[in-house]
Amino acid sequence: MIPDPLAPPLRRGPRPLLLHLPLAMLRSTASTAVLPSSRHGWPKSSAGRAEAERIAAALAASREATEPEFVRALLARLGREDRELIAGIAAYRRHPYRRILPDPPVLWQEGESRLLDYATARRARPTVLFVPSLVNRAHVLDLAPGHSFLRFLAAQVIRPLLLD
Repeated sequence: MIPDPLAPPLRRGPRPLLLHLPLAMLRSTASTAVLPSSRHGWPKSSAGRAEAERIAAALAASREATEPEFVRALLARLGREDRELIAGIAAYRRHPYRRILPDPPVLWQEGESRLLDYATARRARPTVLFVPSLVNRAHVLDLAPGHSFLRFLAAQVIRPLLLD
């Protein structure tokens, strides 16, 4: 399929995408890696053995009474969750959201780092520097018209500066 050059570009993915994917892989790997150790008397503590016996009894009473059926059910669930994760990332990337608010004036810039000044007037007032988390983009504090924490503060008595 040839991409439409007039269509808006796909969003990169939920942030941090490089954390979401390894966590999903680790969940699947850990879930299947525990199966062999459960056959050989692990865990060794009395509390752990009691919990393992409780789980085994619950499995024996359920429709997943045999180990192969349990493994098939586990793998089916992991596959379903992986498909849902991939579908969610694809839906996120296809979503048409585009930021429409103009950026405020840049006070300083070095490389891709910028210091944005949200002040609406230049009168003397307290100045507060906002540094967003590394997970979110800086504009999470300035989402949309009527939904901007920084523009709200600028209309009050604060001079917000945002490190982007």
